[in-house]
Amino acid sequence: MLVCLLGMSMSAQAAKKPKMQTIYIFGFSASFTDSVAFLTDVMKVDSAYILPNGFLADRTLYSLQLENHVLGNMKVQNSTNAVFFSTKKKVMDKKYDKVNRIYQRSENLALIYVGEDEFRFQPQQYIEDETISLYDDESAATEEKKKADGSPEKGGKK
Repeated sequence: MLVCLLGMSMSAQAAKKPKMQTIYIFGFSASFTDSVAFLTDVMKVDSAYILPNGFLADRTLYSLQLENHVLGNMKVQNSTNAVFFSTKKKVMDKKYDKVNRIYQRSENLALIYVGEDEFRFQPQQYIEDETISLYDDESAATEEKKKADGSPEKGGKK
């Protein structure tokens, strides 16, 4: 009985880990203050990690790659970036066509295509259980805790 429970527990843990898969991904970046938008090609990424809930692991890092390209190469600041992905190319091609059609029709937004020769999404290495501190020092964390507890700030009254 104990062996059976242990085996089920181990298989449940294995099922919760992200799976490395090939995905198809494209990005969209828009700067609404400059009335310009960028649309990348649909690209194949061979070693992406998909979480058990179907989300792309570290998807914000893929979006950040596009943001850095738009800022560094296109000199466009304050862009809003999104990435779309699927494990099926046909699904991604259909989504790409839909996004492309929407922004091609826009009279107030110039759509610029970013080809794979200009920008390419790089796979992100998945690191399990990585803890990132939101604070540079303990004093900031202590001040935040005081605010959350309802403690008065320095020199202030409650």
